[in-house]
Amino acid sequence: MTREEILKRAQRESSERKMDEMEHSQFDRSFYWAFMAAMGMMLVISMIRLYREESINDIAATVFTAAFGASVYRAAKWKKLSYAVIALINLSCAVLAVVQFISGK
Repeated sequence: MTREEILKRAQRESSERKMDEMEHSQFDRSFYWAFMAAMGMMLVISMIRLYREESINDIAATVFTAAFGASVYRAAKWKKLSYAVIALINLSCAVLAVVQFISGK
């Protein structure tokens, strides 16, 4: 491969990348804040339901499933055992919440 071919290939690959590092970081932060806003709203709805003496198991299952997904991603990305353990705990809590929701407790 000549020098010109290598340069053209590098330019083509860089133009094919959709986001640079800063855009990727901002994209990740936007999901973080969206997740936090959703968790905040779920907390408000849970408090209203508890006040009305209604079940919050469906909301708990949603929250624990989202936390499970985030923990699995972190465990896979950074290869840390602590994230895998947290993921298993979140999965267990999600399954428990679904079982309680189905049984009507």
